[in-house]
Amino acid sequence: MISILKKIYLGDKTDFEKSPNTKEYKNLNNKFEEELKQFMDILPSESFDKLDNLIGLQLMLQGETNLASFKEGFKTGLFLALELCKEEE
Repeated sequence: MISILKKIYLGDKTDFEKSPNTKEYKNLNNKFEEELKQFMDILPSESFDKLDNLIGLQLMLQGETNLASFKEGFKTGLFLALELCKEEE
């Protein structure tokens, strides 16, 4: 059986790129899409590209935040594992 670390290295383990599959996530996503559609209906067409750029930037910022949180959580897990290994010695 291949290790999870090797799967990550080889690019086979990409579960962290998936959206949550919860009812709450789906409800919030649907609500966001409805609100955005309503807003775009009243938005002047020349402002649409500006809004699209802002949303894109927000998504990029969120991605960077998520990556930083993932890295910090991974480091915490490693430190925890090291601490537990030392206790067993």
